[in-house]
Amino acid sequence: MSDSMPLVVAVVSVVAGLMVVRYLVTDSGPRGIRNNNPGNIKHNPANKWRGASVNQTDSTFVRFDSPVMGIRAMVKVLKTYYYQYGLTTVQQIIPRWAPSEDRNDVGAYISSVVSQSGIKADQQLKWPDDIERVVMAIIRHENGIQPYLAETIQAGVRAANEA
Repeated sequence: MSDSMPLVVAVVSVVAGLMVVRYLVTDSGPRGIRNNNPGNIKHNPANKWRGASVNQTDSTFVRFDSPVMGIRAMVKVLKTYYYQYGLTTVQQIIPRWAPSEDRNDVGAYISSVVSQSGIKADQQLKWPDDIERVVMAIIRHENGIQPYLAETIQAGVRAANEA
């Protein structure tokens, strides 16, 4: 969960007659948001993440250049779970994503993702249809907030499917 209170600023503008709201999160937010790593993916020498910051200032978690690249990494990991390991439900994915050995309350995490995504714990996920909802729910659980616009989540999903 978060380690500090974020300062979220809403910027409202009108573009072509439509109200557009952007949310800006300052450096005082949760660690995953500050690192542009909203899934809190840990460092692993085997992973050479595209979009990882040159300056890795966090000794535990990867720091990405942008939220899109951090979301891309989340989707890449989830895609590997789904296709390579056959983890196709929330109740199968979460224990691997956030193992109890890392002091995670796996049952509470699953309940949180189910509640936030509207996807049942034992429901077979449809790839890629359900992935955005799962990603947003994981982000909210990991950080206490989900500050990104749908377009940012979608850009991360697209980037994960490109390469």
